[in-house]
Amino acid sequence: MLPGHTASENRRKKEWLLQRKKLAVVGSQEVGSVRGKDYLDHLKKINDVFYDQIKIADQKAAYIFTFMLAFLITSSEGRATFQWQRYVDAQFPLVIFSAMMAVAASISLICTGGENSASSCSPMRSRRRRSSSTALLLKPNS
Repeated sequence: MLPGHTASENRRKKEWLLQRKKLAVVGSQEVGSVRGKDYLDHLKKINDVFYDQIKIADQKAAYIFTFMLAFLITSSEGRATFQWQRYVDAQFPLVIFSAMMAVAASISLICTGGENSASSCSPMRSRRRRSSSTALLLKPNS
């Protein structure tokens, strides 16, 4: 019993406090579900943006791979950078630039070389593989 109150006042006060607690619990559940829904919608939007960025990055890598492959097949200069005779007979500056061209072409072909490439040079590619293996990256509903 609270000091200075009658038994009926104390009972009404306790009932009023109990009702307030019940309303607070119900209210927090409603607010929590709204917050949870907003948070889930936010996560879905982030996932959609991330999915689009990965898709665009893969398309760019495919374009680079296709361009480099076409360049090496059709260009005699591009093919010549991979021939030993060019390095034996050429002058030193030409050897340096040919070697740099060969390394750059090789790295671009290896790093953009398809979905099941043994080496992944891009951090986004390795992140995507990790995400898809744990089912975190979902295809957006569109």
